[in-house]
Amino acid sequence: MRRSLLVCVLLCGAAPKPSGEPILLVARDLPAGAVLTLDDVAMGALPAGVPLGSIIPANMAMDANNKRLRVPLLKGDPVMAIHVESVGDDAAGAACVAVGSKSAADQVARAKAAVMGTEP
Repeated sequence: MRRSLLVCVLLCGAAPKPSGEPILLVARDLPAGAVLTLDDVAMGALPAGVPLGSIIPANMAMDANNKRLRVPLLKGDPVMAIHVESVGDDAAGAACVAVGSKSAADQVARAKAAVMGTEP
């Protein structure tokens, strides 16, 4: 009993708390190749202790607007600078055609399977 209480206290205390740094999150699942618009993003908060790094801050939303996603993103994922590029970039277009028109969830599942070595 005492041990389970300690575990509960440790786990409850370890939950990340928002730092207040507003960031961009995707508002819905988006496949690679989708053109990001302001309707596709929402504002979220960075958990405490997590550096901003290349996560796009909420005040830079216009910089991500009308950019093509290089990777699939699922609802709630933070938008990072590496995830987007200009729509006119031919290399991105070729990469997006290669992944096909599957849903974002399918694309993420395929990528995870490839990384884990469980791809059929």
